[in-house]
Amino acid sequence: MSKYYFLTQFCSAFFLRYRVVFYIKENADKSLKMMSNLSSISSDDLKIFSHLSHLSLTRNQLQTTPADLLLCCAFQDEKYLYLVMEFMPGGDLVTLTSNYDIPEEWAQFYTAEVVLALDAIHSLGFIHRDIKPDNMLLDRNGHFKLADFGTCTKMDSTGLVSCDAAVGTPDYISPEVLMSQGWTGYYGRECDWWSVGVFIYELLVGDTPFYSESLVGTYGKIMDHKNSLTFPDDIEMSKDAKDLICAFLSSRFKTPWSTLKK
Repeated sequence: MSKYYFLTQFCSAFFLRYRVVFYIKENADKSLKMMSNLSSISSDDLKIFSHLSHLSLTRNQLQTTPADLLLCCAFQDEKYLYLVMEFMPGGDLVTLTSNYDIPEEWAQFYTAEVVLALDAIHSLGFIHRDIKPDNMLLDRNGHFKLADFGTCTKMDSTGLVSCDAAVGTPDYISPEVLMSQGWTGYYGRECDWWSVGVFIYELLVGDTPFYSESLVGTYGKIMDHKNSLTFPDDIEMSKDAKDLICAFLSSRFKTPWSTLKK
């Protein structure tokens, strides 16, 4: 730890602490994630961080891509596992949306960035499974990177994952993920694209499209999305924006490229 100066702590949870540190070697501020109770951290989680850190080695392919929050290094002592990551001084998109009414031009910009970031993750063989504004961190120039890969998992050779639980945040979970509950179901990258549709809707409307006061109500609306998806009359939104949201919120949606080109 002699390579770092501790500046401030900005978040603390059950077994997590986040601090801003000054990394002497790079002469730059970094975000330090400190995880205690190492027995709760699986080897698969560590492998995911390792794979995602390889994005920094392929910068020539990702020069115009926001990609993902890069892991600079990792180490541990008897109390913590330390993950040194890029420091994103702009906070998350939740903070941005709470301070501004997001125009369609901004929504278009951030949609393009999340699509590029997800394409980078998917090309490595992973799906994120928790796409939401809370996990989109802004740098000093207003670009964002995806964070929080605790739900990220590796796809098999057919591009699918096997799971028997509803992984993710309820308002953003896709029908395919919900249908996997209670038995071993299979789904692929379409679950991430579904969450992008929810994200765009939330940017423009201010609420998620399937919100309900109860979890059962939310899940019911998601499963009946063809009938429950509505657009508020008091929110001005172009037909193109509505069409894009509907395209992402489709169980048949596999890739964004043909849709975005339109």
